[in-house]
Order: sequence, then C-alpha cells, then structure tokens
Amino acid sequence: ASRQRRRGRTGVAGVILDASNRVLLLEHVFWPRLRWGLPGGWAKEGEVPREALEREIREELGLNATAGEELARSERDEHLSVVFLCDVAQTRPSRLAFEIADARLFSREEMPADLLDLHREAIEAARNRSCEPMV
Repeated sequence: ASRQRRRGRTGVAGVILDASNRVLLLEHVFWPRLRWGLPGGWAKEGEVPREALEREIREELGLNATAGEELARSERDEHLSVVFLCDVAQTRPSRLAFEIADARLFSREEMPADLLDLHREAIEAARNRSCEPMV
C-alpha cells in the first residue's frame, strides 16, 4: 500500500476585536458568494498556521498581528481551516492589498448576514471570551 498521501491546503483567518468589541472584517475582491470575511489566507508549504496568519495580515492590511488562541477549526476533505484570536496595536489598516476592497469594524448588530459559519463561530467565541472577567 502506498504511504503517500496528497497534502491538503491550510486556510487561516484571524479575529481582530477593538476596545468596543467590534470585529474587523474585510470585503474580499475574489470571493464571489460571500463578500465579507475575516482577514486571512493560505499557509505556504512548511509554514506554521499562526505564522501564516501573521504574514497574511501584514500583507493584506499592513498590521503587525500576534496570532494567539485558536477559536475554531474545520476539516473538510484534505482542507484544514483554523481561526485564531489576534492581538494588534491598532485596528486601522495602514494599507489594503489589491484583493481587499474594504476593511471595516462591525458591531454585533451590524454584522453582514452572509458570513462563513466558521468565521461567525470564531467571532462569537472571541466576543464571549472578551466579556469574561479577568482573574
């Protein structure tokens, strides 16, 4: 039996919240069905998911982010998607890459209806976590 297995791709995304618990969402140029979503992208060969996310946020938004706690994950076929809570010094992008049409902060009430389930799940997990009292 062959021990070779085709390696799937790893998608990464990050939840960035501001002090008012609003989440940073991006309007993606190349997402025909769901326009808005979390910042992120694909891990390169041999790249650790957290590092891939930090690179993607730097490239897309010009922000230095630290990927922290894993909030959600999904495995479908050979495709893995991981969403992390991100820490940034500021939530205002210094630039938008060509594949990003817009970047906006959304409150719970303003959230776009057509978000990926994984993104919605991760955002709720992050918001609930940020409301917990600090010990």
